[in-house]
Amino acid sequence: MISDRGLAHRYGSTEVLRLADWKVAQGERWLVLGPSGCGKTTLLHLVAGLIRPTEGSVEVARPIGIVPQKLHLIPSLDVE
Repeated sequence: MISDRGLAHRYGSTEVLRLADWKVAQGERWLVLGPSGCGKTTLLHLVAGLIRPTEGSVEVARPIGIVPQKLHLIPSLDVE
C-alpha cells in the first residue's frame, strides 16, 4: 500500500509536484503519464524515499524499488 497526504515538492522556489490525497491499495497497478517536467520522476523519488517532500507525507507499507529508463546518479544519495 502507498498513500500520501497533501504531498507537494519544490526545488528552490519552483513547485514541481502537488498531489491531493492518494492511495494505492495492495495489488493495484497505476500508470503515471504526463509531459516532461510535470513531476513523474519526483513522485517516484518521493515514494521510494530518495527525497523528502516539501509538504505532506508519504507512507509505504513495505520496501519498494524503482528502475529508471536511463542510469542517472541521484544527487541526494552519497556513496557509502
